[in-house]
Amino acid sequence: PHLVNRFLTSLGPEFATFLSAFYQVNSLIPERNNEGAITRKAVTFDTAVMAAEKEEQSQQLIDAAPAPVALAANFGGNKLCTHCRGTTHKKHNC
Repeated sequence: PHLVNRFLTSLGPEFATFLSAFYQVNSLIPERNNEGAITRKAVTFDTAVMAAEKEEQSQQLIDAAPAPVALAANFGGNKLCTHCRGTTHKKHNC
């Protein structure tokens, strides 16, 4: 559990939301019932690394996606009439 915890805490502030969700779903130490039987296994280092890599890929996709404002600007093209401020034509077609 020490290695897994050390890895997760070294991920940095951009993984804060991921870590909150990860800790809710996974346990760093096994949980046992009153008889001592394991009721919930501890998360493995490999599972933690794979989850962090998946989160990193998701963050990269989000960062690479164009902003909604940029999409709207590209959708309408460069049609702004300086005469009437319309967005479907230019001044020479007004």
